[in-house]
Amino acid sequence: MFPELDEHYNGFPHAISSENEENASFTDYTLYNTQAECLYHGISREIFDGSEPALRAVIANGEIKFLARYAREGAFHYESIGKFPRMSVDIARERAHELFNAFDDNRVRDNEYETDDVEYDTEDDVDYEEAYFDYNPIDFKNIPF
Repeated sequence: MFPELDEHYNGFPHAISSENEENASFTDYTLYNTQAECLYHGISREIFDGSEPALRAVIANGEIKFLARYAREGAFHYESIGKFPRMSVDIARERAHELFNAFDDNRVRDNEYETDDVEYDTEDDVDYEEAYFDYNPIDFKNIPF
C-alpha cells in the first residue's frame, strides 16, 4: 500500500461493521461497500442483517455468502443459503426467516399464533376479588389462631 494513498482514505460509506451497531439492513450498496472495505484491508467479516437477524453474510476472498443462523438444542447452526449477487437480498431474507422458523428452539411458529375466535373478558365482566381467590386459595388449615 502506498502511504500517500492512505492519507486520503476516509473509509467506505455505509459499509457494515461486524458489530453492526446501527442495525443496518442489507442492500446491494451496503454489501458492495462492505466487500470493498474487506478487500482493501485484506480481511474477512461476518455481518448480520438489521431487519432479519437470522440472515448473515460472510465476506471472504472477494465473495459474499448468505447464511441462516439458528439455535438448535442449545448450539448455533449456520446453513448456507446462496451467494450475492446471484441471490437477491430479499430472497435471502425470506429463506433465512423460513429456516429460523422451522428449526430455532426459541421461535414460536406462525401457525401457533392463530386463535379460534377466543372471547376475552372485558374489565366490566371481571370480579377481581373472586378471580384473586380462584388463583390464590387460602389454606385455612395452616393459619395459626
